[in-house]
Amino acid sequence: MSASTPPITLRLMTERDLPMLHDWLNRPHIVEWWGGDEERPTLDEVLEHYLPRAMAEE
Repeated sequence: MSASTPPITLRLMTERDLPMLHDWLNRPHIVEWWGGDEERPTLDEVLEHYLPRAMAEE
């Protein structure tokens, strides 16, 4: 890793990440790979599916 490349860190998902996840899941290249337009999730569906995981404690 060069001095100009910041290190990559991982963290737990939070509720604040879910709108960004929704945006990513609805990008054309992801929709095509993930199952097409019929599988395109709404924000409510993303919240319903991922919010319990985001709120879980380790």
